[in-house]
Parts: sequence; C-alpha cells; structure tokens
Amino acid sequence: MLDDEVAGRCMDRQAQVAAPLVVAGAQRGVVLVPEHLASDLHFGSTKHQNGALRHFAQAAQDMGVEHVLLSGDVTAGYKMYAGQEMELYAYGSDEQVNATCERLPEIEGLHWYLLGGNHDASHYNHGGTNVVRRICNQRDDCTYLGFAQQDIPLAPGVLARLWHPRGGVPYAVSYRAQKGAEATIREWLLDEQWSEEERARIVLLQWGHVHVKGLFWYGNMMLLGPGCFEAQTDYETERALYPDIGAAVLEVTMTDNGFISDLNVLSWKRYKPVADDFRPVKHADLLDCEEVEPLFSLGGKV
Repeated sequence: MLDDEVAGRCMDRQAQVAAPLVVAGAQRGVVLVPEHLASDLHFGSTKHQNGALRHFAQAAQDMGVEHVLLSGDVTAGYKMYAGQEMELYAYGSDEQVNATCERLPEIEGLHWYLLGGNHDASHYNHGGTNVVRRICNQRDDCTYLGFAQQDIPLAPGVLARLWHPRGGVPYAVSYRAQKGAEATIREWLLDEQWSEEERARIVLLQWGHVHVKGLFWYGNMMLLGPGCFEAQTDYETERALYPDIGAAVLEVTMTDNGFISDLNVLSWKRYKPVADDFRPVKHADLLDCEEVEPLFSLGGKV
C-alpha cells in the first residue's frame, strides 16, 4: 500500500555476483524482468529522503521488480566537506550502519545490490571500517559489490556496469557518463584483442555521484544516471547544484546475440524534497501530544 502523502510529492571491484540476475533465453526479443536502478541514498544525512525512498521501493516491487542496483554512496560518510557534521543525524560509521540497516526498505521479494561510493569510502579512509560490507553482513536482502565499479551479470554474456566516479558535477549532464563509456569500450576492445575467450558484453552503464538524472544511448550501450535520495545540502547550495530526487525502473528487451533492442522506462519518478524526511516519523508528530487535564487543584478550584 503506497503512502498517499508521499505519492503527492512525486513529480512524475572486489566482490562478485556469481550467477546472472536474470536468465535470458536463446530466442530474439527476450524480455528481462524490470530492474530498479538507484544511487546515492546518504543514510545519516539530515537531507536523506526516506519517505521518497520507501515510496519508490514499494512502487517498484508492485511493478514486479526483484533487484535494486545501487551505484554508490549508501551512507553520508565522514568529513566529506567542511561543516558536514552540522547536516548529519547519524555520526560515525556505527551510527550510519545502524541507520541504514534500520531504514533501508525491507520488502519481501526485493533484493539490494550495494556498491560503495566515495562517501562510504571516507569511513575506511578515516577509521579503517568497511560500512557497506557491514550493512550487507547484517541484512540478508543485501549483496556487497565492493567499491567504485562493479560489473553485474544481467544474463549470460550480458553485463551492467555500476560506476561511482569522483570529481565535481560537470556543466553537461552527459559528460561524466560519456567518459565512463569511452573507458569501458576501450577496455573491452583491448580485452577482445588479447583474450582467447569471448568476453561478456556491457550493455548498460549506470553512474552515480553527481545526483542528477540522465538517460541516453552511446553507440549500442545505454547510459543511465538514476538520481539520488538526498535533498540539496549546504555544499550544493553554495555551488548552485540542485539534485534530482528519485530513481528509475527499466524493462529491457535483448536480441539473441546480447544487445539491447528495446528499453521501456516503467517509472522515472522525481520527488519534491521535504524537510526532516530522514526522521522515522514526521516532525509534526514528534511535537503533537494528547491533551492533559490539570493534575492538581488550586484553592478549591479544579
């Protein structure tokens, strides 16, 4: 059951996944089950949009989604920019791991594949702890994908690459994805030249980090940035950056030789940011209480 109030906000290299998420048949035109693509949740941040995340996860599951591919930054991180501590509700690795485990939507039949990003890596850089692996060790519905980049088998011989780049947000939304696609194609061509075995083909590149949405073809590869679930921070405000809150659900049709022949966007939701959406309950509910009658009489008056 979807939350009607949240629905009103909608503006419409170390880990391995051994088996394909979806097994495609040999015939042309096989359709892969819908996939939920998301990024940059930033649990621990007061700008985290948990109501939007829960709403979209449930909507995706209602559409038949079984797998959620997350391209980095599960947590808010530690000392990512000056003053970040003023925008956190969970401080340090332990609190952010607990916040994620408690509030990442847990829906029957929905499995999360978590790639670590630069915010997650900050916990390791400062304290030597791998927060993404710790989260996956505590949640049976989560699979650990390492950090920065990982290739996920969608079907035999067909891969999706999850990528969490570094650097600022370029003026052209497509720039970061194009650079990633160029490097991916160059890598594949070199492997084809020197490898004696046929290499699996990357047909989808999903990027995170920049908090903006994008979807376009680059040759025969689909490039997609799903957006994020963190509202505008002070860091972004000072740099005139505005995030796209939301995610995507795709249905892909494959040819018999492993290329995308059709891509159907089942959902491409955008959400209006809401203050205090990181809280387990709405802020107003915290201040509301039942009426209390006077406990004592004064001068015979009740």
